[in-house]
Amino acid sequence: MDGVWFQSSEKVHAGHCLHITSRGKTTYDHRMEAAVIVRPGGDVVLPLAAELIRNEAGPGKQELRGTKTGR
Repeated sequence: MDGVWFQSSEKVHAGHCLHITSRGKTTYDHRMEAAVIVRPGGDVVLPLAAELIRNEAGPGKQELRGTKTGR
């Protein structure tokens, strides 16, 4: 299992975006959790599944949900 943080912005966001507030500045982002198979020392990664982590609580609240991992 691994996590990826992609597409972040201080201006563009939707109700399901996750957010981080630091020093009075809010950054909105999207995150994904992914299951992969990797052999130690190998250079091949076999992706099995990926799940977008969404904010299910709606705007102004933050509750992380990923349906495949039981979050």
